[in-house]
Amino acid sequence: MVTFHDPLTEELQRSHLRLNDELIFSPQKYGDDVFVHVEVPSASRFFRIGFAEYVFISQLDGTTSSASALAVTAQSQGPDALNEDKAREVIDWLLQNGLAGFEGNYSGIDANEKQAAQNNWLTKLNPFWIKLPLGNPNRLLDGALPCCRWMFHPLTILLSMMFMVAGLMAALTNWEALFGGFNLFASSNWIWLLASWVLLKMVHEFAHAITCRRFGGQVPEAGLIFILLAPLAYVNVTSSWRFQNKWKRIAVAVAGMYVELFVAALCVFAMLGTESAVVRDVLVNTIVMSGITTLLFNANPLMRFDGYFILSDLLEIPNLYENGSKAFRKDASWIFLGQSNESSCREIKNRRKLTSTYGWFASIWKVLICVGMTITASTMFGGLGILLALFGVISWFGKPAFEMGKRLSIHFKRRPQAMVRTGVLTSLATLFLVASWLWIPSPFAVHAPCVVDFQDAAKVRTESAGFVAELFVKEGTAVSAGQPLLRIRNAELTADVKKLQARLQLEQTRERIALDESKPADAQVALRQQESIWKSLRARMSEQDALVVKAPCAGQVVARDLEAMAGKYFEKGEILMLICDDSVKELVVSLPANEFHQAKQLLGCQIPIEVNSRRRFYATVSQVAPRATTQVSHPSLIDPNGGSIPVQQSEETSLVDEQSPDFEYCEPRLNLIAKLDGPIGKSVWAGERGHAVLANSNTTLGKWIFITTRDWLRKQIEFAQPVANR
Repeated sequence: MVTFHDPLTEELQRSHLRLNDELIFSPQKYGDDVFVHVEVPSASRFFRIGFAEYVFISQLDGTTSSASALAVTAQSQGPDALNEDKAREVIDWLLQNGLAGFEGNYSGIDANEKQAAQNNWLTKLNPFWIKLPLGNPNRLLDGALPCCRWMFHPLTILLSMMFMVAGLMAALTNWEALFGGFNLFASSNWIWLLASWVLLKMVHEFAHAITCRRFGGQVPEAGLIFILLAPLAYVNVTSSWRFQNKWKRIAVAVAGMYVELFVAALCVFAMLGTESAVVRDVLVNTIVMSGITTLLFNANPLMRFDGYFILSDLLEIPNLYENGSKAFRKDASWIFLGQSNESSCREIKNRRKLTSTYGWFASIWKVLICVGMTITASTMFGGLGILLALFGVISWFGKPAFEMGKRLSIHFKRRPQAMVRTGVLTSLATLFLVASWLWIPSPFAVHAPCVVDFQDAAKVRTESAGFVAELFVKEGTAVSAGQPLLRIRNAELTADVKKLQARLQLEQTRERIALDESKPADAQVALRQQESIWKSLRARMSEQDALVVKAPCAGQVVARDLEAMAGKYFEKGEILMLICDDSVKELVVSLPANEFHQAKQLLGCQIPIEVNSRRRFYATVSQVAPRATTQVSHPSLIDPNGGSIPVQQSEETSLVDEQSPDFEYCEPRLNLIAKLDGPIGKSVWAGERGHAVLANSNTTLGKWIFITTRDWLRKQIEFAQPVANR
């Protein structure tokens, strides 16, 4: 909290400052320089000051004037002592950070504590971040420490790191076997994710705490933090900042990630050695939560997690986040208000460019995280999530926006000319937003989902129902037109043929008897019966001949699990296999309806294709559908089958088919067909999914951002809802 004061009313020679009683000073050495760390335990904040500054402020006890303290500093420090300007900067810094106040008027300290209490109250109301302290764990840690000392042995650390590297190599080598088909967003997977999350974070925080105690630090508090109602353990190890050795401080910060990555490596090897589906599900969730999420979040220095404290210590800049935020605000004030960009804080001055760069990146990341959590809340909890999201946004941005408005009001009263600069820049920013929505074309490409299919494939269907009795070919066999493929057994059909043959012989016998007995009328009746029976017999015999299924054209046999067809029953008209040229394939690309004009311009052109992990190749566009439709063109492209196109249940689905409903696109789409000839056609497999990379000339930048965000959110909502409700 910045305490506004007028330095002109407090003369340096007559001012009597008193330091906050809770401050803890710890001298530390960086190279040949001696610095002093200043700790505010109640706020878990740390600062670094030079030794000369420490000598000066250590005398501020409320009875010693600033001038007297400056004189004592000059006598003891000689040429390294502070001058009057530097002393004024130090006093400003103390007051701005609530580290000191004027004797008889503790407005600086009181305001800081009041503001901290207010911020704590607001934090408790934020539904995205609820903190629940559970007490002091020092006694538990002291009891566990003797059993955990072996973890800190150098040989143990070396072997563990080698084991983690081996686990990483094994995971990369067997990536498809480990993670192929794993759906992180599946509703049935959430319970495993939550269980893995809770247990791993408990282990993670225990590693921080036991390491801190091992090096002599205190752990005054442990508890839970609920992020979007998901529990996350925490421990207070800020006492590690008092350690003289920065590598011990880094060890405390890295301990949690170290243990989680070891667990991830252990799960990789365990997963490679088991065939149990349940065990593999548990292990893969543990790997994702302990490995991938640890690297993405805990190691991220832009968030106040482990990576941030490691970076802060490596750069030797305590309070890097706070300093970066201040530098960001100063830069923004300089850009929009024309205020001086010089820093009055010595700590920031030493690394101004570094802290400013960090502040910009951290501020942008914070906005992205807030937006992401808002979208996640509205997705996970529906209407209630939207209310939670709005409340969270107000909790995060409401108060800073209000304070910014107050400061701008005061600034414009003092410097009315600054309104011109602010107005011009704000107008330019607004104009850019309007232009990005209406005129500026999107530089990003459209990634349209596509699937590989056979070109001009002949479908082999059953002409008679029955069981597959014999297979004459194998998958991939080259066949010629008319070559037998398989034989179907139909006992009922065979019996019907025999019955009809017997009836035919009977009617022929009746005809001969009638002729022998000179009964022409009876002979005519028998002859007509023979013609009727023979007609039925020819039809049934034709069906019997069709029990031997033959290739309709020359090509290669393509079928899924062809050998498994033996003994299976097929209805009349079911597809058995395909006969096609395996080297000639095509791509079915699905595009939104608003891309029709762009798709027509691509006829005869080559477009880049990305299929799975294969390197990019090119295909020639040969056909564009004349109109868009909501009818699903290829089942493998839609969301329920692992594709990326959202669908909804078709209104034509009957109550009988609710367990396997028909789907249709949520919005009309059109198909673009591209040919894959030669080596490319042979290298890809039918059924492989990928993306066609198309230039986006019809969509503006603003609309592209809106459409992309909308489609992503819609997909997340589809994932969160049961399939039956889609």
